[in-house]
Amino acid sequence: MKFFHFGKRKNPRKVCGFLCDKTLWIVTWALTQQLNIPHYCTVEHALQIGIAAIAKALADEKTKLKLIDHLTQEHLLKPRLDPENPYDKEVLEKAKTLEIQRQEVEIYTKELLDICDTEDLHPLFLLVVAQSWLKELRDRRQRVGDIPHRHEFYQP
Repeated sequence: MKFFHFGKRKNPRKVCGFLCDKTLWIVTWALTQQLNIPHYCTVEHALQIGIAAIAKALADEKTKLKLIDHLTQEHLLKPRLDPENPYDKEVLEKAKTLEIQRQEVEIYTKELLDICDTEDLHPLFLLVVAQSWLKELRDRRQRVGDIPHRHEFYQP
């Protein structure tokens, strides 16, 4: 009789489940059939090649900006998403929200670094303060059950 062990997995690989363009999926399946290997091998190798290309592009600021624009326009905000479809509409709204949040974080980070420069503080000091502040928020949430909304913390 075999017993199943539900502890730590022997295979340390991670599952990368994400939405993918149907054409890319079909092409990787076709390559997999030609190579006679498991599908994940082809996809994993394509990711390795893509990551190497992206890492190389990050070295040059102009290329990096072009890459960000391409990723945003062609992969994040795909024109094939249907704004009438409830799921696609949700994805588009989430993408817009995430982009706004990313821009806000970038602005606030630059402001904090400017404060560090003018006040002659080490930037790591801010991380210590932020950790302490987040711990207080977590403790408050556990005690009271609520946390202040984002706009209560910072008024630009």
